Amino acid sequence: MKIKCIALDLDGTVLDGRGELSQGNKEALEEAAARGIEVVVASGRSLHSLPEEITTLLQIRYAITSNGAALYDLKTGECLKKCYLTPESVERILRCTEGEPVVFEAFIDGKPYAQREYTEEPMRFGASSHAVSYIQRTRIPVEDMRAFLKEHETKLESIDIVVREKALKHQMWKMLEEKVESVYITSSVPQLLEISHRDSGKEKAAGFLLEYLGLKREELAAFGDGDNDSALLEFAGVGIAMANASEACREKADRLTLSNDEDGVAVGIRRIFSSGFDFYERAGIVCRSIPYGKAATYGQIALLCGKPGNARQVGYALNKGRLGEDIPAHRVVNSKGILSGAAAFDTFDMQKMLLQGEGVKVERTEGGWKIDLKRYGWKTTLEDAKRFRQIFEEKGI
Repeated sequence: MKIKCIALDLDGTVLDGRGELSQGNKEALEEAAARGIEVVVASGRSLHSLPEEITTLLQIRYAITSNGAALYDLKTGECLKKCYLTPESVERILRCTEGEPVVFEAFIDGKPYAQREYTEEPMRFGASSHAVSYIQRTRIPVEDMRAFLKEHETKLESIDIVVREKALKHQMWKMLEEKVESVYITSSVPQLLEISHRDSGKEKAAGFLLEYLGLKREELAAFGDGDNDSALLEFAGVGIAMANASEACREKADRLTLSNDEDGVAVGIRRIFSSGFDFYERAGIVCRSIPYGKAATYGQIALLCGKPGNARQVGYALNKGRLGEDIPAHRVVNSKGILSGAAAFDTFDMQKMLLQGEGVKVERTEGGWKIDLKRYGWKTTLEDAKRFRQIFEEKGI
């Protein structure tokens, strides 16, 4: 299906390491707009902290902000969708973090506020050096953020907890999930826990916008790099992760592109125009070629697709049904010959039964059901790799 809408994360995605929009990415966005594609911002940033070079681009009209808590029409200034944290959630967040070495940010009506100590010395609280100017330029300093949050508890789009220590962040995330109801928690950078109402999320805002525009999710392509982009990439018809993306983001993506410092968005957009490299379509072709009574490994399939590092992506695609129809998923095992089990099949025994039905001997081991790859493994050759490459070239993938 033709792509009619592109959703773009900003930091680490369409913006380079200096937080700037490269000429290559700008030209690609202009080309997309000229082809009638709706280009949409999908950011964890609040409205008033979006970079001017993005908001002034004539081809960008809609902006998903605050990790999906607010959706704006940049042309009219209208807020099309907004989710507020409940006062109960705010009070519980404050209670759970009392006495902890953390500071806060808060987004209200698209404006970002932050504890003064954080705005004065962001790196002391874990911010990277290249983020200092952005934080100091965009945040409105507040002396007492706890009092500020309580005072504005009915107007908060999002609360960010700035946590420098990784272990404390993990512990606090788990505690907030257990003790605070009606919230959506994510993270775009190491030092932040980003909290908004449970109806937030970039993918939910994107779904709302697609319905508003009369488009289908299959017509959406999305680019991202962080954990807070992973659900959006999974939701989109085509999810594209940057080379610098987090592991969670890469696992949910359909395709990979170059890094944000290599104009990865421009490369990805032009591949969309030309139907360029499609890993999942390649993987589907390879999987359908596994012979009856044989099994291939995730790594073997990734290698034949030309992406030897994408073994885990093969597993994800099989589990989520991303490879199309008539895929003999039961013929795919891990590098040790272990079956995937119930994670990818209706029952734990299903894969074993299907393989046994093809004459493959399956043995029980401490690691799980296992086959002998020396005996039942698909023996591919260089000629097979060349044959698949020719097929991919002929199909333009």
